[in-house]
Amino acid sequence: MDVPGLPWSETTLRIVSTVDLLTLATAVLSCVGLCVTIRQLRILRTLSWRAVVVTLLVFAGSFFSSALLAQAVLSLGGFAD
Repeated sequence: MDVPGLPWSETTLRIVSTVDLLTLATAVLSCVGLCVTIRQLRILRTLSWRAVVVTLLVFAGSFFSSALLAQAVLSLGGFAD
């Protein structure tokens, strides 16, 4: 996806459309999996289940607020449907 009207939008769209999202996600997730150590897993085990719920709510809240802000800016700019 690219912003229409920019001089480089056709080139960017052509290049980015050939990239498979699943390929990128797999590489990123494998790097994250390698960064988790045994010590961190022990620390995670000692945390309460409430900490996991709070963490998931924070991640979800930041994701949805970012998406809402992006949608508002795109709507104000006339780029959103």
